[in-house]
Amino acid sequence: MAATGTKKRAAPTQATVRRILYIICVIIAVGVTLYNRNHTVVQTVQPVDGEMQIYFIDVVQADCELIVCGDHSVLVDGGEAATAADVLKRINDLGIKKLDCIVATHPHADHIGGLPYILDNIEVGEVLMPKLTKKNIPTTRTYEKFLTSLANNGAKAVRATPGDTHVYGDIRFQILSPVFEQTEGLNNMSIVFRMEYGETSFLFTGDAEKQVERELVSTGSTLKCDVLKVGHHGSATSSTEEFISAVAPRYAFIECGDGTPSHPHRQTLDRLAAVGAQVYRTDLNGTIILTTDGKNITVTTEK
Repeated sequence: MAATGTKKRAAPTQATVRRILYIICVIIAVGVTLYNRNHTVVQTVQPVDGEMQIYFIDVVQADCELIVCGDHSVLVDGGEAATAADVLKRINDLGIKKLDCIVATHPHADHIGGLPYILDNIEVGEVLMPKLTKKNIPTTRTYEKFLTSLANNGAKAVRATPGDTHVYGDIRFQILSPVFEQTEGLNNMSIVFRMEYGETSFLFTGDAEKQVERELVSTGSTLKCDVLKVGHHGSATSSTEEFISAVAPRYAFIECGDGTPSHPHRQTLDRLAAVGAQVYRTDLNGTIILTTDGKNITVTTEK
């Protein structure tokens, strides 16, 4: 009778061991540089000079927004890796040589997948990101690439802390979330921030879901604004009736892909209609460009 026993697992190769150690070192290095920034919270209307433009870039079923004001610029997420070259081309075509900040709202591929390519090809001042715990740090190849490119770029990794205000020229915004220290769902670790330019106001929500929205409403956060970047591609996981009523936007922008089921969800569209919001969608309108002088808002679309 043939001998039986447990089959031995092959030992990892030296290359595999080196790769694992390298990833650990990158994570540790980024973690060490992650720090809090204590900014003065500005609550009065600030005088502005010139125009601000916000590009809601069509990156299919993903998120990417570019805020440009004078010589300063902030990129909010970077879409998937497949559209990263198109995002960088738009940045280059605008004559931007350096991004003051990248806001990496949360580490899902449809938000940070394109950021490694961006970080590898343009100077970046700092990258704003949520602090993750051992419980919810991704082990994906996408996140590994993001951390590697961040370390190679030399940009500062800055922790997003509710209450902090970040200022880049006339671009200034206050962090509202992550409101939870730890959650298994990465969507609810999304950076949510509210930006003001003159008398106009904007709310960017990443993929924050109902739990975050309810917390923001219940704690009395200032949510009312002129422009809302709708959460989680307009899906039913976000955009509660209470939240949309509190925000009461005049304009709502949804980043979504053509033919993606329930993105946006009918319920979300109905709630936006109920508050009188004019809705723009990248699946229907392509890249959408908002321009404001601090008082008036105009919107143009590429489709």
